[in-house]
Amino acid sequence: MRYWLIGLMTLFIAGCDLSRAPVERDFADYIQRIANVQDAELVALPTTQNQILPEKRELAITLEPLTIGLLDSYELRKCALFSLIAERNSVLGKVQDEFRRFDYEVTLLQGLTRCIADQDISPKLRQQLTEIEAVKQQELPAYWYNLLYTSEAMRKQLTGHEWLQGSWDVTQLEEALAAFTTIDNAISQQQLALTLPAITPYQEVLEKQPLLGQLKFSLDNSAQWLSAATAQLTTYDAAIICGANRNQTKLNYLRNVFQSIYVETLQPYLARIDSIYLQLEPNLVPFSKHDQGTYSFTIVQSHQAFRHATKQHMQYWQALFQRCSVAVGNQ
Repeated sequence: MRYWLIGLMTLFIAGCDLSRAPVERDFADYIQRIANVQDAELVALPTTQNQILPEKRELAITLEPLTIGLLDSYELRKCALFSLIAERNSVLGKVQDEFRRFDYEVTLLQGLTRCIADQDISPKLRQQLTEIEAVKQQELPAYWYNLLYTSEAMRKQLTGHEWLQGSWDVTQLEEALAAFTTIDNAISQQQLALTLPAITPYQEVLEKQPLLGQLKFSLDNSAQWLSAATAQLTTYDAAIICGANRNQTKLNYLRNVFQSIYVETLQPYLARIDSIYLQLEPNLVPFSKHDQGTYSFTIVQSHQAFRHATKQHMQYWQALFQRCSVAVGNQ
């Protein structure tokens, strides 16, 4: 009767805590019920960890503009570079966003390579173009870093204040990230093939489907809540008595908490965000730490922490069931 009343009170309290997201309410209810069964104090519950990028001004790499004063050279028309440079030097060209600017830089480098190889241009122009190409090659990683962390589309994509909810079709985002990975590999290997994909066509998808920030938010906060639940279980583990001729009421109530809340409610959610991460993982290469800049989007590390917290949590239950000779299939 006592445990029934405690459970009812917990349900009432959890139901009134509307300031929390549904997933957080489930975690809080889970830990509170464990503490009730243990007849123990509640461990400190985690505070929400938002996924926020530093301000643009703290991240942006400043690049000195390189004036290509070659428009008087009609030789550039021979290798289709004249119109590209003229467009970049126009009023609209000078206010390009990070996506269009990056595509321009790649196209320019490819054009420079073509022109340098053209036998019809003069040795003097070839020397000029070779010097410009060397500078542009050095600058390209910085333009890439600026796109990843200072463009509006990517800042929306990498920011998260909410738990990932609902069913997500990640097909378009997966395609965009695959293009990102191709480009990132080409930059790191300095192999800017002429077939390198343009990045601007993916800008709208990245801006309108902001999944990565929410996914990292969910992984980070799930890891914190799982760690808190594990701390509650391990700190007061001695309260759970089992064995022959012992009162196993607390064990039975705790098994019910595990089954009804963790197995039936929390675990499906944890499996879903883990599955989404694994689907995107092959194309998260661009967010690894690079030589450029000071920031990286550490979603890989977030997933590692999430997996570690999940493993530790399950290890407690496995140890408890082994200690009390509980058959897992009978929870």
